[in-house]
Amino acid sequence: MGGQMDAAGLRALVDEIVVRQYQLVRHEDIPALCGALGMPAPPPRVAPQTQTDNSKHTRLKLSLEALPDAQLPTVARSVLAHRPLSASQRNRLQDLLWQDTACAVIPVRTRRELAAACCLEDHIRYSDSFMDLLTSPWVLDDDVPVGPGR
Repeated sequence: MGGQMDAAGLRALVDEIVVRQYQLVRHEDIPALCGALGMPAPPPRVAPQTQTDNSKHTRLKLSLEALPDAQLPTVARSVLAHRPLSASQRNRLQDLLWQDTACAVIPVRTRRELAAACCLEDHIRYSDSFMDLLTSPWVLDDDVPVGPGR
């Protein structure tokens, strides 16, 4: 961590999350979506008989392309707060956002002591809430099943 922001990677991930979800919104909802996420206003929808490609996907893509790199982190934070994300997408987005942020190094011993101090019995009674807690910092849906011979 502590490096330069990967603007191209962040832009590609926002594209994957927002622009490719164009099927979920109506044309008239696109300006509000862009505004809520901090993206520039998309070009207006033009009459269908013109030769201009004014599909929902194109309008969202043009809005994202007009976004300056300096505003990408703000839009990415809005996406984290307001868009449905898989655990994998959320973690990739957070990793890209945190890439240029200084972070504290937590020694292995400290992590082990914290893990030993956690009483799992308190959490197992509320398994749904506990699993929700675990999925917030880790990608659990991509885990390889553990079984005999592994």
